[in-house]
Amino acid sequence: MSTESNISEAVKKAMREHDEFSVTTLRMLMSAIHNVAIAKRVKELPETDVVKVLQAQAKQRREASVAFVAGGRPELADKENKELKIIEGYLPQQMASDEIRKIVQEIVAATGEHEKNFGQVMKAVMVKVAGRSDGQTVSKIVKETLGTS
Repeated sequence: MSTESNISEAVKKAMREHDEFSVTTLRMLMSAIHNVAIAKRVKELPETDVVKVLQAQAKQRREASVAFVAGGRPELADKENKELKIIEGYLPQQMASDEIRKIVQEIVAATGEHEKNFGQVMKAVMVKVAGRSDGQTVSKIVKETLGTS
């Protein structure tokens, strides 16, 4: 079953359970997926694109939560964190830092790249970890490995 159909089924379940918060969050996800499908002029998005939409939504929630905390609005940050938890339930299992570090080291060893080619290493690593890690984490590990700051 695809992620999109899992979310659709979860909406129905949340409606039966009268869980308004989950219904609202899941409908927002379905809407975001649908909007990207319309933009790409396809009837149904491939799974990789659905994961990208979910990652973008998760990133929005993380950033909003930080902004709300900084702005002295912890109740809104809590709401964003609850939405994030629901979204993360549909994302693929995230890779551990050690796994990412190992991939970075393999790519650096295979290509002989160094700090001047940070972009090349990042591009290769992001292809390998596709959807299983966010760019910020990968960037941090690549910088550590290449010795840049």
